[in-house]
Amino acid sequence: WKVKDGVILVTGGGSPHLATEKEYADFELRFEWRALRDKYNSGLFLRSGRKVGANQINLAKGAEGGFIGGKVKGAKTVPDLQKPAGEWNEWRVLVQGGKVTFWCNGKLAWKATGLKPAKGYIGLQAEGAPLEFRNLCIREIKE
Repeated sequence: WKVKDGVILVTGGGSPHLATEKEYADFELRFEWRALRDKYNSGLFLRSGRKVGANQINLAKGAEGGFIGGKVKGAKTVPDLQKPAGEWNEWRVLVQGGKVTFWCNGKLAWKATGLKPAKGYIGLQAEGAPLEFRNLCIREIKE
């Protein structure tokens, strides 16, 4: 992981993943990402353990948007909503209770239910290919 000019760059490798310092319960997350080559693999972790390895929205070429490492109902892969390598994608994720709503590039991708646990860490995955992330914004939702 490197940070340059406000952009987080993962150069490859399989670990460590990047995680928030604290746990989150209900939140909205917005960020942009782009692959630097055609074959890529990464992910976004929601309410995961400290070493962020569960509850992943996949960011692997062809499987973007799929939910792995946890169980929710309603998630699906949405590779057709992603832009090609080299172009910035915008993702938005809303987590409230056991519900997750996911948008890609301004379009609703899916709504899912059954997310557990009730709080956890948010993270980005290092998975063997260079990717860039920018404009990460987390907004906690308090009752």
